[in-house]
Amino acid sequence: MNFRLILFFLLFSFTQSSAFYFKGKITDENNQALPFASIFVKNTKIGTNSNEKGEFSLSLQTGTYEVVFRYLGYETLTKAVNIETQDITFNIRMTPAIIQLSDAVVGTQKEDPALTIMRKTIAMSIFHYKELETYSFKSYLKGNMKILDIPFVFEKLAKKNFIEKNQLYVFESVHKVNFKQPGQLSENVIAKKDNLPPNLKNSVSISFGKYEIYSPDNEGSPVTKKGARNFKYEYLGYFEENGQVINKIKVTPKIKGYNSGVMNIVDGSWYIHSYDFKTSDDVSNTRTRAIFNAIDGVWFLSNLNIETTLESYGAEMEMRAVVALKDIAFKKNPKYAEVKPEIIDEKIFKEKATLKPKDAPVNKEATLKDLKTLAKSLENEDRKTGEAVDSDRNFKVDSMATKRDSTFWNLERQVPLTISEIVGFKKADSLYVINAEAIQKKIKKDSTRFSGGNKFKVPQLFLGHKYQFGKTIDTTTRLRETVFSVGKIFDDLRFNAVEGYTLGINRLEFSKNKNASENFKVGVKAYYSVQHNRLNGEVYFSKQINRSTFGISGGRRVFQINQQMPVSTFLNETYALLNGRHEAKLTEKSQITISHRYTFSPRMILSNQFIGEQRSVPENQVFHVWLNPEKMFEPNNISHFNGNKLTEGNLSNRVFLKTSLQYSPNARLNRYNGIDRMEKQNAPSFRINHTFSFIKNVFGQIDLEVTHTQKIKSGYLTASFNSGFFYGNKPTNILDYKQFMGNELLISSHRNFRDLDYYKFSSDKFYVQGFLEYKPERLVLSQIPQIRKAGISEYVFGNFLKNQYVSHQEAGYGISLFGQKISAEFYTAYENQKLLSKGFRIILPLAGEK
Repeated sequence: MNFRLILFFLLFSFTQSSAFYFKGKITDENNQALPFASIFVKNTKIGTNSNEKGEFSLSLQTGTYEVVFRYLGYETLTKAVNIETQDITFNIRMTPAIIQLSDAVVGTQKEDPALTIMRKTIAMSIFHYKELETYSFKSYLKGNMKILDIPFVFEKLAKKNFIEKNQLYVFESVHKVNFKQPGQLSENVIAKKDNLPPNLKNSVSISFGKYEIYSPDNEGSPVTKKGARNFKYEYLGYFEENGQVINKIKVTPKIKGYNSGVMNIVDGSWYIHSYDFKTSDDVSNTRTRAIFNAIDGVWFLSNLNIETTLESYGAEMEMRAVVALKDIAFKKNPKYAEVKPEIIDEKIFKEKATLKPKDAPVNKEATLKDLKTLAKSLENEDRKTGEAVDSDRNFKVDSMATKRDSTFWNLERQVPLTISEIVGFKKADSLYVINAEAIQKKIKKDSTRFSGGNKFKVPQLFLGHKYQFGKTIDTTTRLRETVFSVGKIFDDLRFNAVEGYTLGINRLEFSKNKNASENFKVGVKAYYSVQHNRLNGEVYFSKQINRSTFGISGGRRVFQINQQMPVSTFLNETYALLNGRHEAKLTEKSQITISHRYTFSPRMILSNQFIGEQRSVPENQVFHVWLNPEKMFEPNNISHFNGNKLTEGNLSNRVFLKTSLQYSPNARLNRYNGIDRMEKQNAPSFRINHTFSFIKNVFGQIDLEVTHTQKIKSGYLTASFNSGFFYGNKPTNILDYKQFMGNELLISSHRNFRDLDYYKFSSDKFYVQGFLEYKPERLVLSQIPQIRKAGISEYVFGNFLKNQYVSHQEAGYGISLFGQKISAEFYTAYENQKLLSKGFRIILPLAGEK
């Protein structure tokens, strides 16, 4: 037994000692360093990159190798390397690639040759994207960033968090990535190391999975059908590499914000060989360089280099990152991988395309149309057999990731650290050692502030808190098995003339979570009305079992008659107490609701509610204004355009069934760590609602909603359309009318109608309303870069409403700050073909209710 153990250690030692380093420096013909050059060992899975100084180091076992050196714009160099009994050093000098211009005539069209090259590349991109059934690799990421300037107002905060100007922060990590069609990406961070400030330590992680240049959904890629409409192409010539012609294409974006630069395409197979792209927006400039290597007939991304500068609100930062891949393995999908035809561009060679036999195998000779038809057919087959998930991503950090020793890093570090990075590590570590006590206090304080733990503290009664126990169910939200929630006491601290002053009582909720799709909740939410001297509120219960959610709730509380709340609680109480304008009209409801929600898929959801309620229109309990005691609030009454009135003391009962079907056919379903999330941008959403009222005046209502946001050039157009009608008897109580999101105040909390009476034109028959808003990147003031950098944007809008009582239209222009959180608008409103008003509005991000 001892002999075997000794033999094992001897063999292990021999194996270890037989690995040596091939290292050196890569320069150009002028002896200038070539940073982040790609180094790849032929017929192996071994590769690395040079660092910023052009230095490289490659661990190799004894033997003879062919090592390939590649750098964008330079001729590929292959070097024979013989590893025997010691480390060897070679300095590599590379020469610029000789770019030749083709003198071939492309058909009779006299068009830029880049266009036919790109048509073929785009036609093949879907096949390149799907030709690998599975792939895996190990990636090494190294980056550094330096904060060049900190705004004066944040200097104290930066110092408090141990952030220093001009300190070089270095981070590196090792990832294991596995991919399986369609769109299943698993990424495991097996090691990570950095010298970031302690409260940010190990927080930087750049995912490799986002760089899918062939993905059909990537509208920022110049080689996809969706992306091609955003670019112009120009032929710059070609160079030869290992007997292959590589076409050099200049890429120019039609819209600012997309990539510009040079892309090299392998002639015949139409793979990307390499690219050098730049992109910029109002606050950043980024350069991305990528090199692909041929492995078993597939050009696989093996090296990525990113450089970014950021300047925003007086802060300046620069960052560099390099990603190198090794241990690349994949399995091909024959139905895509074997499609390698000679492509006939019928836009140029029309006669040749016509003469091609219709039954000719597509993998031998094909027109662009043939490839499009085949791709669509194969995708339809995949859709029938595959799960309807567009992206399924799993990301985790190994428990040992931050505990790897120097032996591990010496083996896995594919890009050597530069002297400045080594110094950066040591300088930051020294600073943190000196301030160790202060750092630990800061970390503990921040941890307590943000997590709060499960220990009760008095401030939690005012700010709310979640007490969580058991294992973690959702790593993204950190949801755990058992959760007890205490709401904010301020949630129902408010004023209105009907209830007077109300004091909130914390919402109490208990939930038990088996997994992300199975749980139950029970809770109570109450508040105290001072003037009524009583409690209002509700008790609720819900149970989710996979796709079904059942619920029951009951209680009594006061609502706005329009439950969409056109007047926010804050605005109503502010105007009421200070100015005497009590815009909201209120009703009190005692109701019981039984609900069921069924998710056919995240794209289609059916909801049902059976509701019984007793409704009343309460009288004012407070009559006078704070600043003007002689001024009284208007009664809680409504007068409609049709002569109908809703007055204080009105009582009614209602039993009704409400059904809603929501459908988003083109929405992307993204799954992250097992949790499904729907991305609806650039995808229309439809909702049909049906309400049927049973008691006394029997009637029904059908309501259709359509919403859509579409990117148009560099801007976004958001459209919302709503139409409906009543059938059976007409509703006689204004509470049952269709209400609209009107506004009559200078300040509003919503972006619907800017000047429309809240209740006067509500509908009891039919209605059509629509809202359009277009927000371009540049309009008038936003043509100025400094305006955009300040976070200011512009937009235009138009709204309309048509029913049996009114024809109302609005148009206007707005300026926004902070992503449209705060806006100032100029509008014009028309009513029944006559000018109603012109004016100014301020939009603030005020919640509808507390």
